[in-house]
Amino acid sequence: MLMKRTRRTMRVLNDLFALPAEDTIKRPSAVLSDFQRRKLSYYFSLIDLNKDGRITLDDITQLTEKQLKFAQTTEDSELYDLTYDINYSFYESLVERLEHEEITCDDWLDVWAVLMRRCSSLGDFPYWVTQHCKVFFEIMDKDRDGLLVKSELEDYYRDFIGMEPSVASAQTEKGYNQMTAGGAYPLNLDNFCATFANFLIAKDVHGPGEYVFGTFDIGKKRDLFKIIYPKEAVSFDGANTVNNISRLTLRAAANAIIAGQRLGGARVQIAEDAPPARIPQPYRPKRTLRN
Repeated sequence: MLMKRTRRTMRVLNDLFALPAEDTIKRPSAVLSDFQRRKLSYYFSLIDLNKDGRITLDDITQLTEKQLKFAQTTEDSELYDLTYDINYSFYESLVERLEHEEITCDDWLDVWAVLMRRCSSLGDFPYWVTQHCKVFFEIMDKDRDGLLVKSELEDYYRDFIGMEPSVASAQTEKGYNQMTAGGAYPLNLDNFCATFANFLIAKDVHGPGEYVFGTFDIGKKRDLFKIIYPKEAVSFDGANTVNNISRLTLRAAANAIIAGQRLGGARVQIAEDAPPARIPQPYRPKRTLRN
């Protein structure tokens, strides 16, 4: 009896975690949006320093040396050993997943597509990803005060990413404003990690994450921030007492428009179908007071 239950349990687990049939044919990266493919490919190019289309141990060594040189770190510092350890661990974890040592851009996209399936924040990613993010913060924070300021961000864009000085200056203004919500929040490690997570996870351009690496779509025409909400919210005049759609929902739609305008203008897209006249409510048994 116990053996039968075990087999039945295993069948259930296999059904739960089995990939859909099409995933066995397509690469995992097929689910990525065009925006995600562009930004992750750019991320790949920053590590593929010899530009041969593959990330190898040699690229990781060169990346580490470049980071340490930019951070002006000496061999006897804690950051020196930490950067080597984390970068090598990052590479070894990729190799372990892919089972080969030369990582192509397609391999790279596949790994991130699989990792992002159930991630909504940086803490949902494996430890080696979170530490890789923290290394970038540490090398950018040259004065080691735990905060990134505009001058440090501009140095990073110009001297590490390789932007022209005028471009780096312009991107610093945009990037710092986005990553700090207009200066409302300090760019400390926690906020940088949240921005890094946005870089990895976001499916479209509207977010601060693209500025982690100085942005990869400079000069590219962008759509305005687009909001989709029900027709009812457009024509609602306050006199409709039949429809029980929450007014908080309508207020949220209005607030979203204001937020969109602050991001550079909102383009409103109306839903094709209006919501039902009355939203079904769950059954709630009547409660009677005790005497």
